[in-house]
Amino acid sequence: MDRVLTLLRAAPDSQFEQLVLIARELIGTPIAAINMIGSERLWSKATIGIDRLEMPCTESLCHQVVLDDRPLTVDDCTLDDRFADLGLVTEGGLRFYAGVPLHAVDPQTGKRHAIGAMCVGDLRPRSLDPVKQDALRALADLAETVIATQVSVGTAVELATVANDHARELARQERLFRHAERMAMIGSWRLGLPDNDIHWSEGIRRIHELPADALLPLEEAMQFYPPHAREVVGASLADAIELGGPFDFETDFVTATGRHRRVRSIGEAECDANGTVVALTGVFQDVTDRHLLEQQLRRSASTDPLTGIANRAAFDAELARDIAFAVDGGGTCGLIVIDLDHFKTINDTHGHLAGDDVLRAVAQRLCAPYLDNAFAARMGGDEFAVILRTHGDCNRADALAARLAADLSRPTDSDGRTLPVSATLGYAAVTPETATVRDLLHAADAALYVAKRARTPVTAGREASR
Repeated sequence: MDRVLTLLRAAPDSQFEQLVLIARELIGTPIAAINMIGSERLWSKATIGIDRLEMPCTESLCHQVVLDDRPLTVDDCTLDDRFADLGLVTEGGLRFYAGVPLHAVDPQTGKRHAIGAMCVGDLRPRSLDPVKQDALRALADLAETVIATQVSVGTAVELATVANDHARELARQERLFRHAERMAMIGSWRLGLPDNDIHWSEGIRRIHELPADALLPLEEAMQFYPPHAREVVGASLADAIELGGPFDFETDFVTATGRHRRVRSIGEAECDANGTVVALTGVFQDVTDRHLLEQQLRRSASTDPLTGIANRAAFDAELARDIAFAVDGGGTCGLIVIDLDHFKTINDTHGHLAGDDVLRAVAQRLCAPYLDNAFAARMGGDEFAVILRTHGDCNRADALAARLAADLSRPTDSDGRTLPVSATLGYAAVTPETATVRDLLHAADAALYVAKRARTPVTAGREASR
């Protein structure tokens, strides 16, 4: 497996970096990493919340994951005799760890081996519920897909290079390359210049869903890309021709049968002895499954699973952007915070399923047409928030909040029962004194507390400060 690890060390890190970012947001830990385990040392392919690691295998928890070839969760590393004395624990302060093994197929033997781990960590003890365990395993599956792709692409490129150097083995290498194309859903191509003479491998036609003997001129081949994608492809190829360098782009794509796909193309300019670009060569891959899974994971990381609206993490990010935009003079921003009245009584009297129905009904009302320009989120428990992002909404914030309070006071149906619902709202707008997320939230919360004391549905921030 040393060759596989060598290919991975040389491959781009960008897709792995996206995965660790998703892992941090989805699992809710400050640390996430994708680590590879060689015969003697561990090295990181991507990390977030911790510096890139390279250390002896025996100094890492990921080494145990690879040895056992199964997921490992340690709620408190200081209480586990296997890991309590590791430098990451005694010096780095690591307390919580969860890792899932990553596998790759040895091209020589065809056997599947554990070569690394997808892991998350924290500097405080904690546990991992079954939902997040499943999410970590799903991310590991996606990482394995990326690993297989990069190994296959690296192998395919190596095979293509060997084919140019060893003509007598061309037939055998072409067969191997076709197998690699099928396994990785890739194809290779060459565009000769200046005549735009195109050569496609079998895999290219397969991805385009064209007959085995099809070969289209460049102008027709570009029609498989939607207009916005054509600009990306054209600009990437033009830069490669002008600068004589590599290219790497990912775009939308429509096959000959009308199927919408996602494709990636990686390649480089081919130059003659004088340095003149005479061709572009590349590898073309269908990455639709990986793209869809990444989108699904991103949506999961920013969506409250019960109500279907944005969660606290997505709210914090959106509010920070909107405040910055308003402070820079590009717009305006106001915040309505919402607290459901007597929600605990509903849970205690009618049960948590009824309470869930109430929360879903509230979220639906926060998505009413008159709030189309706003951003609604569940902050947690029975607390919600709405960000007003247009001058029109902020100028009529009092009327909007009053209407929203009235909407939230309408009873909710749950399993044949009618449940009373009401809410208290507080509003604050961005001013020089509320130009940070913390200050704006504090002002809106203060307004909400004034409303609760006064037993009125809505209070604006300016009233709370009097």
